[in-house]
Amino acid sequence: MDRRRFVRSLIAAGLAPGCWRPPQARPDTAAAERLLDLMNRRLGLMADVARAKWNTRSPIDDPPRERALLAAVAEAGREVGLDPADTTAFFAAQIEAAKAVQRECFREWEAAGRRPFPDAPDLVREMRPKIDAVGRELLTGLKSYLDTGRLTRVEVSALAEPRLTGDGVTPDARSLAVRPLARD
Repeated sequence: MDRRRFVRSLIAAGLAPGCWRPPQARPDTAAAERLLDLMNRRLGLMADVARAKWNTRSPIDDPPRERALLAAVAEAGREVGLDPADTTAFFAAQIEAAKAVQRECFREWEAAGRRPFPDAPDLVREMRPKIDAVGRELLTGLKSYLDTGRLTRVEVSALAEPRLTGDGVTPDARSLAVRPLARD
């Protein structure tokens, strides 16, 4: 093999002096998968939240409650070692995804001429405690995920597609939920 072909083969393999870079550590996908499963649990509650709001004709959006929730989770996140900006971005995305699911449910019910649900849960007494419980788990799941390193948008989306599913979970809702998880 002549010297030029040898050098070209080294360059192609990334082994020429100055070209070699150590392989980057791959973030552990187990933490991402666990976080996505928790996110799906929260999104899975949203059809019942929508049913409760449908029956009471309550609006989907509740800006004062959303602001209060974001302030509370930022403080709770700080207590487990999360940066408040990361916590706020993550939970703001979860709120937007939850509202997207609720809007999708409302669209379907409006199109079907749906009457009130006879067995809708109580939003305050039943649903909010469930959402809060998942929220506490999401804080530790988010911490674990961020500690292992963020995945790329493509990787997060690929993991999320089969995991974030259920009533009203559209590709838009899924995209909203995972947006703050990607490193790029």
